[in-house]
This record gives sequence, structure tokens and C-alpha cells, in this order.
Amino acid sequence: MQWFSVSLYQQTLSVRGWKAARQPVVLTVTPSTNDVARHHMAQGVCTGTVVVAREQKAGRGRMERSWASSPGGLWFSLILRPQRSPEQVVLLPLTVAVAMASALTDATEGLPIGLKWPNDLMVKDKKIGGILMERDGHGLVVGVGVNVNQRSFASLLDQKAISVFQLTGTEVSLERLLAGSMNAIYRYCREWEDDGGQATLEAWRHHSVTLGREVRVSLPGRQVKGKAIDVDDGGSLLVDTAEGTVRITAGDVTLLRQA
Repeated sequence: MQWFSVSLYQQTLSVRGWKAARQPVVLTVTPSTNDVARHHMAQGVCTGTVVVAREQKAGRGRMERSWASSPGGLWFSLILRPQRSPEQVVLLPLTVAVAMASALTDATEGLPIGLKWPNDLMVKDKKIGGILMERDGHGLVVGVGVNVNQRSFASLLDQKAISVFQLTGTEVSLERLLAGSMNAIYRYCREWEDDGGQATLEAWRHHSVTLGREVRVSLPGRQVKGKAIDVDDGGSLLVDTAEGTVRITAGDVTLLRQA
């Protein structure tokens, strides 16, 4: 029995500009949807092609961390070929994060989704999803992972991860959630193309659980500790420290406990 109904997905999909989105590449088990998407991208498939899997055996997040991708979650990768400058493209992960927050809130009838810089989806200081963007000469692959219908997690993850089911007690259709995610990503990407990402930044600030918090940022060879005060026009995190404001373009952010 097929685990994913393409027809149900198509019923909910309203994307008009990415025709390839209507025919997802559906896999039962794969090492990584990003790797499959990169292979298809090298073959010249169209923008909007999406790869979705029931399970990933070697899913990964930022900084090559492994990502537990068991059945019940939504694991997909989207191929994009944006015609924008590198300075604007760096805002795409934030754009997709905002879109996914919107899609998840809609799918759960109001579950508040927070965004931790740069691209983690959070609820109650636990991670419910994340985004990984990889690029090469053929374009971009945006990988998205969301904990949806899992009842529990391994002990090492239990304190850090949470699922939609654990929060609501209700299962969510993966087909409808994927379609809603594609609808939202398409809408926000069109907006990003129109204004270069300014609306993205405002929306990200609105959803942020990072700004206003004391944070610790792990960088190669050092750590930065201070208060996250804003993101700049390039999506970099600004941290107010004892030595002054530090601009973080990439790093691992830990939210410190609030007093």
C-alpha cells in the first residue's frame, strides 16, 4: 500500500507557477531527499520539483548533523533556481522558515510556531522542524524536515524535539501538509522575488523566538554570548555583547534560559 496519496496532495495544492510541483517524487525510504533532489536537479528538472520520503536513513541538518527522520514526519526537498543576487539568495532559508511557520499554523488551526535563527521551527523551546539549503551550479535544494505524527522520540532527542501530535493529540495528513507547505513557500518566494526579502525579514522578526533573548553562538574556535537584538538586511544575526555588537553570518545558536 502506497504511504502517500498523490491525488490527495494535488487536491490541496494551489501553486500555479511551478507545474513540476504537481508530480512529486515519492519515495518510501532514501538516505536523503536532498541528495535525490540534487541528482534530479543535475538532470535539468524544473523549478518546483519536490522529493518526499516516508523515511530518511541519513537525513542531515546544518553543520552536517544527523537528522532523525522516522516514519510519521514530513521529509521533503524542493528544487529552486532563483534569478537573484547572492546577497538576496541568503534570505531564502529565512523565507522558507517563515512559509513553513505559516503552513504549520494553518494545518494545526493555530499552533504558534516560533523561529530560531537562522532556520529552526520551534514550539516551547523545542525543535519541531528545520530547513537546510544546499547550492551548487545547477541551483538550490531546500530540504525541510518537520516532526508531525511521531508519538515519541529516542531519549537523547526527547528533551530537544517535539511533534505536532505530541502538542495537539491529533494526526495531520502529510499529503495536505506538504501541499500547504508548497503553497506557502511559493507565495513567500514570489513575495521575496518582488521586494528582495524585506517582507521576509519583517515576518521572520514577528515569529522570532531568538530576538530579545540571551544567546550563546558557537563559532569556529570561539563563542559569542549576548543578547540577540535584530537581523540585518542580509539575514545576519546581530548580538549585543560586552564588547559591542557582533554580526553573525553563520553559527550555532543556543537560547539561554530566561530568568
